[in-house]
Amino acid sequence: MAVHARLQCEPLDYPKNKTAWLEKLNFDGAGWNSTNRPHGYSHGYTLIGPANALEESNFTCCANETNGVVGDAAIGYWMNYDQSSKIYQNHLSATWIVGRPLNGTFQPANQDYPLWIWPEEPRIFATNCTPIIEQAEAQVIAEVETGTILNYDIITQERNASIAWSDDFLEHRASVDYAGQASHYTLQEENITVSWGNFFWDTLVNSGRSYTILNGPFGSDMIDPTQYRTFNFLARGLNVDFMSFAMLALANNTKETLLEPQRYMELASTTFGVFFKHYASENITRLSGGHIYEPVGDRLPWSLGPVINETNRTLVSTYQGALAEDDQIDTAHPAISATYSIPVEQLVMSPVAVCLCLSILSLLILTTIVMYSTNRSHFKALPRDVDTLASTLAFIHGSDKLLDWAQDGASTKPWYKLRSRKNKLARQQSKRLMAQMGPFKDQDGNDAWGIELVESKRIAHDHEGDQESARKP
Repeated sequence: MAVHARLQCEPLDYPKNKTAWLEKLNFDGAGWNSTNRPHGYSHGYTLIGPANALEESNFTCCANETNGVVGDAAIGYWMNYDQSSKIYQNHLSATWIVGRPLNGTFQPANQDYPLWIWPEEPRIFATNCTPIIEQAEAQVIAEVETGTILNYDIITQERNASIAWSDDFLEHRASVDYAGQASHYTLQEENITVSWGNFFWDTLVNSGRSYTILNGPFGSDMIDPTQYRTFNFLARGLNVDFMSFAMLALANNTKETLLEPQRYMELASTTFGVFFKHYASENITRLSGGHIYEPVGDRLPWSLGPVINETNRTLVSTYQGALAEDDQIDTAHPAISATYSIPVEQLVMSPVAVCLCLSILSLLILTTIVMYSTNRSHFKALPRDVDTLASTLAFIHGSDKLLDWAQDGASTKPWYKLRSRKNKLARQQSKRLMAQMGPFKDQDGNDAWGIELVESKRIAHDHEGDQESARKP
């Protein structure tokens, strides 16, 4: 099942009913004197009625004044709490106020709370919005290991998800197996069931005024709303809740953009849908479900007590244990069809090309083996291993010229014979000799391999002959 949420909004006609939103103050009238009124002003404006739905204490900060110069400040809140009736409603009032309020608050003598004052009338836009949660059947492609949604298709028509609103904080009597105290302070012990739509709706919309909820009835310390910033953004020129701040970001942080009715309502619906998407998709597991999705066949505890106030039942009261008289469970769970796919990489080639490639490769392998086997001695750098002293001496065993030169050479004569004329001639002749490692013929005409002396002219002649033979076709 796929779900999504949106807001259906319609603007309130503020210009025709300004007196219900703003009160014009006369600083020369009753309650004002030279000690408590703004200096330099004869009149001002303050919020009343629906514009001040979050109570006076919440609007006590965030003017935008620097060195006496007043700048624009914005106020934005969503609210579904009716101050007059003290109940939470199934629709919200969203307000956006832009103006230049004075820094600080001013309290007239005839009132119990201070006022946040605008020297000039602020610009106000307000709208009423109704939440709509819809569901449809979907075909989803997901990655098994990570659970990441790769693609999805909505395959049925969207319909209202009435089950999202089935249990609106229904009170149940204590469980039959409950053995604790029957009451706590002045409150009776009881169970509460709430549907995921109601839970999301009330917690999101009332997050901006949660400090008033925390001021409980059991003597807890009162919270200073100007310092409470858990679910509010309070800064210079800004006093908004999470939703209004998100809308301002979508409007490129332009306060005037949210004064346009159509643009404001579009961004409100988008913001509501994004918050709901994160709420619905957070921490979903196969065994425990999530905020919205539950495991197939899951039910509420059997011991859940009956509903205290039967008038709170809804049209979908036969859904499951929370509302059903016999703790019945919805057995019409749809069958879930799943296809498990494993991606495989496959190389597709022509059979002729495969045969040709294998034939050429086999021929090359065979040719390499034959050439190496028949010319192994030629391709080796040394005809035998050199790992002992004897194998080293074997390289000069048949080198007659090298041995004769070593025996008769100047380096073997005594030092006093080195300067003789004959010895000088020997040294000059030795300069024309060079040593070569490779194949040669010994004095008996046998083939040998090792180190032997050759004349430099012969080496040059052999080298030129090799180059000339290489140039011939």
